[in-house]
Amino acid sequence: TAMPLYYHPGQFINLKNDLGWIRSYSLASLPAEDEFLEIQVRNVPDGKMSNWLVNNFSIGMHIDIEGPNGHCFYADTPMHPILMIGTGTGVAPLIGILRDALHQGHSESIHLYHGAHCREELYLHETLTAMAKNHSNFIYYGCVSGEEPAEEIKGGFASDIALSEHPALRGWKVFLCGAPDMVHKANKMAFLAGARMHDISSDPFTSPES
Repeated sequence: TAMPLYYHPGQFINLKNDLGWIRSYSLASLPAEDEFLEIQVRNVPDGKMSNWLVNNFSIGMHIDIEGPNGHCFYADTPMHPILMIGTGTGVAPLIGILRDALHQGHSESIHLYHGAHCREELYLHETLTAMAKNHSNFIYYGCVSGEEPAEEIKGGFASDIALSEHPALRGWKVFLCGAPDMVHKANKMAFLAGARMHDISSDPFTSPES
């Protein structure tokens, strides 16, 4: 169980291990429901910190937590529809924001597009599909860009699909998380589609692993 920490789902924390390695990870947990901090780690083949977390870090070990940081979180706007686009583990903060919005009784529609290269990388597909079935105002779209899409999955880049299906975003809240190229491109496209800059929240994921 983590020590008490005040945070908004979607913010990120910095983890520092005893070797002095520091990496940032977004929070997928919801403080109103979870007694733990949830991060989602992609095990990069040559990544020092991700390999250490997956293979060495265990219950009872010490790790320093710094934060929370970031402005990518739900801010109690129930009358605005929400568009979320995430690639890879960029879906982690989005599921935290989604859970927070639903917990607070968000009344407008929430559309989440998760982009990956292949079906296996849509690692929350079943979870998000189940959530969509349980919440009538939440719609989930899995998107793959590197293979032919299977049933119920869209083919192409998540940002291109999302913004082509939502060409008018005036009055929407937009959340963008994941690969920097996607985030920067989608940020511009969302603005051109009518979303105001202060209604667009983004968190580009960089990879210092080496």
